[in-house]
Amino acid sequence: MSWRFTKQINMYELHMTFNKKPKALSGWKYSHIMNDPLLGKGPKYYLTSYANTYNKALIKLVNGAKERPDNLIRLKIEHIVYDKESL
Repeated sequence: MSWRFTKQINMYELHMTFNKKPKALSGWKYSHIMNDPLLGKGPKYYLTSYANTYNKALIKLVNGAKERPDNLIRLKIEHIVYDKESL
């Protein structure tokens, strides 16, 4: 296995977390897990997107939350300093 290190400065990952599966939203990717380590047991559903500035990330997250308010339990913005992936 080899690793590729990619420096991503000023890249932001946005998450909206739901108790029930949300409807699709353009520009957002859907995923889900069982037993979120912070939110507890049971299924959690996510819409995830990206932005290259904090202001764009905040605007996109707020607008997404306005479009999908039902069963929304968390909004989160993560600043990606670097990312590594296995090849």
